[in-house]
Amino acid sequence: MDDETYQKYLIEMRNQDKAFVTEMGEEGIEIRKEYLIDQLKLHNKLVTSAYLNDAELRKQNKPFWYRESILELRRVRENEATIKQLEFQLHKLDVKKDIVTIDVKGIKESLDINTIVKLNARGFIMCPFHLDKTPSMKWNEQKKYFHCFSCGWHGDIISFLMKRDDISFKEAINIIR
Repeated sequence: MDDETYQKYLIEMRNQDKAFVTEMGEEGIEIRKEYLIDQLKLHNKLVTSAYLNDAELRKQNKPFWYRESILELRRVRENEATIKQLEFQLHKLDVKKDIVTIDVKGIKESLDINTIVKLNARGFIMCPFHLDKTPSMKWNEQKKYFHCFSCGWHGDIISFLMKRDDISFKEAINIIR
């Protein structure tokens, strides 16, 4: 297979991958993962055998041009690139499984702020992002955000939790849910 044919083959495979996942949806993701794992094993096997054969030819003191022509080392590099691409596709499929649609605006609207932090009578708290002697961070109930009048920090409850507790967005949503 010459280079041009091989490149066309790769482009066709990429288009088939996109179409397959689009058509099959969630069930297709598991099937696709199995296919990608099989392809990954195949390409790993090709690369491993080529390197083993190369090592054997090196022991026989064969020149580089001979080894390259016999083993088609360029194809080995292409297989290595394909392996990286397959691993990336597998990672993307794993990430897609974790995606859940969440109504963040609805969660913020229904939130009782006193379950997260203790506000004083005027809606202020001690800012956790700098040393505070008196409460300087105000919770705006209408707009659903915090603002610190000392350090200037400004954000909603999710960004507040993420910064205060050093957690991810997903963890912050789980806390306020």
